[in-house]
Amino acid sequence: MILIRFINLNKMTINAFQRNMSFRALAYSFKSLKLNAFRFSYFSSLILFYTLFTSNLVAQTNSNFELGLPLTQKFTPNEYKAFPQNWSISQFADGRLISANGDGFLTYDGESWSLLQSKSTVRVVFRASNNTIYVGLRGDFGYLDATENGSLQFVSLRHLTGLSEAELSDVSEIAEHENAIIFKHDTGFFTWDKKVVISQRSEKRFIKSFKVNNRFFVLDETKGLLEYEKGTLTPIPFSQALSGYKVTAILEDSGTDLFIITEADGFFILNQKGLSSQTNSLRNQLRRDKISTALKLSNGNIAIGTINNGLYLFNEQMDVISQLTMKNGLIDNTILSLYEEMNTGALGLHQKMV
Repeated sequence: MILIRFINLNKMTINAFQRNMSFRALAYSFKSLKLNAFRFSYFSSLILFYTLFTSNLVAQTNSNFELGLPLTQKFTPNEYKAFPQNWSISQFADGRLISANGDGFLTYDGESWSLLQSKSTVRVVFRASNNTIYVGLRGDFGYLDATENGSLQFVSLRHLTGLSEAELSDVSEIAEHENAIIFKHDTGFFTWDKKVVISQRSEKRFIKSFKVNNRFFVLDETKGLLEYEKGTLTPIPFSQALSGYKVTAILEDSGTDLFIITEADGFFILNQKGLSSQTNSLRNQLRRDKISTALKLSNGNIAIGTINNGLYLFNEQMDVISQLTMKNGLIDNTILSLYEEMNTGALGLHQKMV
């Protein structure tokens, strides 16, 4: 798996780099971890995206900047001394990186790696608004806390559920909603408000969860889309039809309308009138590409990652702004996840490119 932080390398940022401005970028792979960083004061957001396979080192030349290609540095498992596969990544408030690794919690401070080993595979790391890092594991969940000497320790919340490790499936998604943290697993989710853990369960399975602005949804295998609000799950009208599609992302369209993105069946709008298919000139192409993930960026654009054909960037009218593939700078064409983080003007995605 490869993770890359990317920014728009326009003439201004190229000139800034040539004036010896510090920079950072970031990438890690299924069998090797690649990491650099770009630091430019011009931007305030970043995207991290995951793609499959090991990559070759990209030549770090001025022409790469002109093309918006990534600069990479290779870190093998022998260097970071942990399991090759990483599932998720987040960032501490002080800028340190943390990865959900097969061996535990892998952190990088810009100079060296450290590993806090765990009893089971770490599946997700998530930084909440209070800067606490919440984590989900195979059979467990909780948060990271600092010891007196400053090292990290995992604090489990599983005991509050009464479940054993064997009884709890992978906790693979985390969100923040209504002043609580939501930990999703296959058959339900837990909410924790720092006092008690409340369990919500599906009769069959919750396929995926979605945080859309201030709303939180789960896609139930048989009931369709359910909205979680004030402790109650409410079915969304006309959403049962979604059970026939593999939904990869849900974005806000306008007002209460939801923009539904599927892996191979195109785009839909879900509102009080029903579920309607949306026409797009790239529908057939995207069907072949297989959409794996999507994210609405803070600048209004939409990034769509695919399994077979890299990353697309659309404007709000769903016109293609650009596409990134192996032909023009990506390490691999499979994008598994997208993440945008707002930072204090230091790291960022302006519009496109690594």
